[in-house]
Amino acid sequence: MSKGKFYDIAFHVFNDRVLVKKEVYSEKDAFDAWEDACVKITDKHVQIFVNEQSITLDRRYIVRVDAREVTGPVEKDFKRRENVQAVVNKLSDMGF
Repeated sequence: MSKGKFYDIAFHVFNDRVLVKKEVYSEKDAFDAWEDACVKITDKHVQIFVNEQSITLDRRYIVRVDAREVTGPVEKDFKRRENVQAVVNKLSDMGF
């Protein structure tokens, strides 16, 4: 079993804009998971792909990076199926 987790990574830039890369898989701790959200990291720039856009950020203007642990896509699908099955069972118990 893998020790990785899923994170939503938010890059806050100087002009109050926030770019969020959703459901980034990382085996790194939360403080370093932002690196896995990037396509390329250099001394001056960070390149990310968000909402079907390639974006290059100047590292001087990134004021904060947040990483929030989220449920991965497999767990989401599993929970959704559990909920649907619970509804079906409840309706079945009610005679529908």
